[in-house]
Amino acid sequence: MDSSEYNLFSSINTNGVTVADTFNSWRKSTNSIIQKLTVEAGSPTWDTTGKVVIGAVVTNGNAATVDIGVARTGSGDAIINLGSVSGSNNVAINRASGANGTFTVTNNGTGLFTLSQDGAGDIRLLTSATERVRILSGGSVGIGTASPTELLHVNGGNFKVSGTINSAAITSSSTIGGTNITASGFLNSQTLNVGTASQFTVSNAGAIVGVSLNAGSGTIQTTGAITGGAITGTSLISSGTISATGNASAAEPTSSTHLTTKGYVDGRTNAVLKFPEKLNGGKCNSYDSFVFVDSNNTLRGIGNLNGRFGNTDIQAPASFFGSTDAAYSVSKSYINDQNVFVLTTAGEVYASGTNANGQMGQGDTTGRVYLTKTLNIANCSKVAISPDTNAFTVYFLTTDGKVYATGNNQYGQIGNGTTTSISTPVLVLGPGNTYANPTTTVIDIENAGSYNGSTTPHTAIALLSDGTVWCVGYGGLGQMSNGSTTSINNKWVQVKTAVATNLTGISKIYSAGSDGYNTMYALSSSGILYGWGYNGWGQLGNGTTTLATYAITISGNVANFWVFGASCFIKKSTDNKLYGWGYNGYGQLGNGTTTNITSVTLVSTLSSVNVENMWGSADDTYVGMHVFLKLVGSNTLYACGYNAQGALGIGTTSDISTFTKVYFPPASTISDIMCMFNTNIGAYTMILTSDGNVYHSGQSRWGIGMRQDGNRTLFAKVTDITCG
Repeated sequence: MDSSEYNLFSSINTNGVTVADTFNSWRKSTNSIIQKLTVEAGSPTWDTTGKVVIGAVVTNGNAATVDIGVARTGSGDAIINLGSVSGSNNVAINRASGANGTFTVTNNGTGLFTLSQDGAGDIRLLTSATERVRILSGGSVGIGTASPTELLHVNGGNFKVSGTINSAAITSSSTIGGTNITASGFLNSQTLNVGTASQFTVSNAGAIVGVSLNAGSGTIQTTGAITGGAITGTSLISSGTISATGNASAAEPTSSTHLTTKGYVDGRTNAVLKFPEKLNGGKCNSYDSFVFVDSNNTLRGIGNLNGRFGNTDIQAPASFFGSTDAAYSVSKSYINDQNVFVLTTAGEVYASGTNANGQMGQGDTTGRVYLTKTLNIANCSKVAISPDTNAFTVYFLTTDGKVYATGNNQYGQIGNGTTTSISTPVLVLGPGNTYANPTTTVIDIENAGSYNGSTTPHTAIALLSDGTVWCVGYGGLGQMSNGSTTSINNKWVQVKTAVATNLTGISKIYSAGSDGYNTMYALSSSGILYGWGYNGWGQLGNGTTTLATYAITISGNVANFWVFGASCFIKKSTDNKLYGWGYNGYGQLGNGTTTNITSVTLVSTLSSVNVENMWGSADDTYVGMHVFLKLVGSNTLYACGYNAQGALGIGTTSDISTFTKVYFPPASTISDIMCMFNTNIGAYTMILTSDGNVYHSGQSRWGIGMRQDGNRTLFAKVTDITCG
């Protein structure tokens, strides 16, 4: 106390002992709080508001009630020791009740701020007298639970992160944060598992990355990329890229699962050089197998190759070589449901598969399970096989303009003046032939083919260097274009536009149809498109469904012509617009209907675009099924038509009657597209890019698409092609 206070209390005494003396004696007692404050913290003072100040002078208005060590220098500690308690007694610091104000614990320095539970007990945080957070003595943290079972256990609400989540494992058997985990940044996890009806969502172009991503029966969704070693689950949704360096079973949905992305499904790098050659009506490859030429000019295949390679089905690409022949360099490949033919860079031909009619040209009718060299063929530039189930007649075009033929000859389709089948190729058209057929060099040949086998009609069409067109074989629906419907034509017949007028000036030929229901087309160098033969779907574009026994004019000013079965398209040179006609049962003409069109009609849904190329499929009876187109100067793809197995790659299995944009990587340069359909199996599509990658969508039985059986509805990069 100050001197005035001391003098006042010194004047009050009892038996000679003043109040001041009594106070000082008590203050100096080792048991008095004043003594403890004086000894342990320095002399206390009281300000005018009644605050006790230890170790500093507090002015009126200071927020502190007790200041400890404020004026202390050096490294000494400022401590409040609440002493020892025994039993279950509590130690508490309570704020008096009040509606306003805050309770604050602040460290204004830069040192470590510690809340320590040095014993074996837990730490809990409460609000509104309710526990919100529990930290167990072992370190597990529970939010919304007093008994966390994981290092971080959230119960009863959402878990939202605006930045980054990095974890070796985030696991939930049912939900994380209630129903969702939402991040506006980046989600990175070694293992990411989602339980039933749960969802991981990353927005604002964030990404989900992990070694193992498993959506379970919940959803993993991001506006950025989803990348992982193994990606599995019911639903993956991405506006960017879904990339898997391992298995991507979420990209292999069954009827109860799905994969959605506005990007594409990515996998390992491939090295594919080219697809098989297109056949009649746009077909190539087999509905149950897939072959390709790799960057080493080796033929490889996958799927149901039984009878064509080693008598087995394979779900990883294998190379095709003869059982005894040395390896050779493949230039082109041709495949249908029964045979594989390859054309080597040396101009030789090898074949495998069925051979009941001698169609492989190996001098007998014995099938081969390994590629075996075809006889009598050298300097070959094209092999014309039937695209149908049975390639019972085969034609070979050589670099010097000659056509050789072998196989079934029931309708005279060999062109050697007989109807007797042969098993060794003979020269039937072009220079040097001895069958009274034209000796002018041949520049192209198409095999219209048959479907049900040797007993069904078979027709072929050839273009000569003088611009004339010739046909041979079945002509029962006007395919010879000579005014007749004679079934058997065992010599090559020149195509006419009238009784005394030959068709001339032709630069390209086309054929479509099957089982005798064949339609032939020819495009002149001046842009006139002609057609003749079967017209049951309106594919001659003349407003009728009546067959034509002479070549009729379909359209002029044709810059490009594409035919897929009985579905036809042209791009006109006058306006660069797309026109279509013919079969439209699945909406493949892209005009918004499923009604057949018998006249050349503008595809109104694409009236403002410039088409560069088109690809499509046809079914077993050769009506068109699904169609793709690519725009000039762009890698943008549009598709329409049959889509029950997801072959259009647009994320659904519904047929589409208007051209719809395909989800495909825009940076990839498209080299080729292969479309396949089979009535019993369905459809699939393969896309080859210039960097040697292959993308697959649609049905995938027998490992087509390098995966287990199932369907894809979006294009996925084929992951298991190992070439070179």
